[in-house]
Amino acid sequence: MVLEDVLFAPGEAVGGALDRAVEVAIDAAGGGGARTYTYSVPGSLADLVPGEAVLVEFGRRQALAVVLRETSPPGGISLKPVAARVRTDGPLLPPLGLSLARWIADHYLAPPAVVIRAMLPPGLLERLDLVAERTPNAPAVDLPPADADLLAQLERGPRAVRAMVAPDGRAGLIRRLHALAETGQLTLDWTLSVAGGGPRFERRIGPTAEGREAAALLAAGERPVGRQLGPRQVAALVELAGAGPDAEALASGDLAERHGHGALAGLVSPRGRRSRPRRRRSPPATRRRSSLTASPAAARPPYTSRR
Repeated sequence: MVLEDVLFAPGEAVGGALDRAVEVAIDAAGGGGARTYTYSVPGSLADLVPGEAVLVEFGRRQALAVVLRETSPPGGISLKPVAARVRTDGPLLPPLGLSLARWIADHYLAPPAVVIRAMLPPGLLERLDLVAERTPNAPAVDLPPADADLLAQLERGPRAVRAMVAPDGRAGLIRRLHALAETGQLTLDWTLSVAGGGPRFERRIGPTAEGREAAALLAAGERPVGRQLGPRQVAALVELAGAGPDAEALASGDLAERHGHGALAGLVSPRGRRSRPRRRRSPPATRRRSSLTASPAAARPPYTSRR
């Protein structure tokens, strides 16, 4: 992805940068992305490793690229330095994945950037944001009202620059942020995140009052009323009841790994289980079927559900 605007200062010139060079695949449309390119690594990015995403100068623009491997600097050629690192949770691809991408590109004569894009989650390379974060324990200085307002916008944590506002427009916003970064008031980092990544839901499970009574009877060596439970169901119910009445419900996935999915499925609500996904709204009451209002002919056998 080629950036339309240059939102950060040009890469710094560092002495001895040509001692280390990397081969990158540039995510650019057309013939520009059909081959790899070599860039020097500045001293500020000495810990750069293959698989990381970076920003490089590509013609008159800045482009997103992925470091493929270390390489030797060509003789007699002045290399452009890598402009900036793109912050992610780590390398986009592990060493084995990078080797596979290079082999596919060589064997099938495919553009390396296209191969890497196909190996990454959909939309990953589309969300590139410049994120500003206030520096903890920054030195106190007298700031103009507009700069103080920018720091106030970062009180609640890091924020994408595109979501910030300044009185003198976007260009003035970028200049003010870089000036604050030079004085140590904040940091600016490019960040790559999954596009459209919303909140994740996790189903939690906990015992009802009847389930706690059944677990207490089982712990005392007695048999609760109802059908007999299997060993795994007994162990799951005892673990749920042993969390305490005020404890947080357990993750159903972790519980299923220890006792089996079938054991949890058998612990239906009448026996003593309540299960709910977090942050997920229940369907409207008018769309639910209730066994209390269903006719005998429409009644369904217990412990089954209809989707």
